[in-house]
Amino acid sequence: MIIREPATPEQLSELASSLTRTHFECETLSDLLTTMYGAEDQRAVRAQELHNQFQRLLWAIERGDAE
Repeated sequence: MIIREPATPEQLSELASSLTRTHFECETLSDLLTTMYGAEDQRAVRAQELHNQFQRLLWAIERGDAE
């Protein structure tokens, strides 16, 4: 059994900052590729999928999902 320690305030702050930056970058990348190649292009589609999956990760973290 793995014993985990609670996150420190510094770790929580770093996590929140990193998640915010990454979410913004995913959204920016998606917008850029859509602008450059069009919404139907596979590169733009994949970038949108990445953005959507990252949003799901944020929701899971907010809910406290363990799996």
